[in-house]
Parts: sequence; C-alpha cells; structure tokens
Amino acid sequence: MWAVALQTNDVLIGDCGKGYASEAAKACISFAFEKRGFDRVASYMKEDNGPSRRVAEKNGMKFVKYFDKVVQGSPVREALYEIRKNA
Repeated sequence: MWAVALQTNDVLIGDCGKGYASEAAKACISFAFEKRGFDRVASYMKEDNGPSRRVAEKNGMKFVKYFDKVVQGSPVREALYEIRKNA
C-alpha cells in the first residue's frame, strides 16, 4: 500500500480514495516498469471486490487465478491479476 496525496495541495486522501483508484494503479504500474525495471506487476483483491477487479482490468491487467488465504483466522478467496511489460 502507498499513501495517496492530492497533487494540488498535498492533502493525504488515503491509500486510493475519492475515485483515484484507476489513476493510482496506472501510476504504480508505470513506476514499476519505467523506474524499477520490473517485467511484471501483480495485484490481488477479494474475489467479490468488483470495483477493484474493474480497476485492474481497466489498467490492462489480466485475471490469472483464484487463491485462498487466511486473514485473522478466517479463510478469504482472492483474485490474482497481472500485467507484463511487453504484453
């Protein structure tokens, strides 16, 4: 997670709040490819988190698979997405 601040006044708005999720995801992908030289970026979210899945897809990420994990003692099903630099 990265903090997100408004560029106009440096006010912290959260980790991707106020409708900036797509823009923040695009910036993270760009940073990973252009500044860090990564060949692939992955993202995951709860299986039923439609808005986050749409953000991933809007930014060119493709669904890879579902996986299960335990969060605070409870099972959670996650959806994994990825994008490759030269895809």
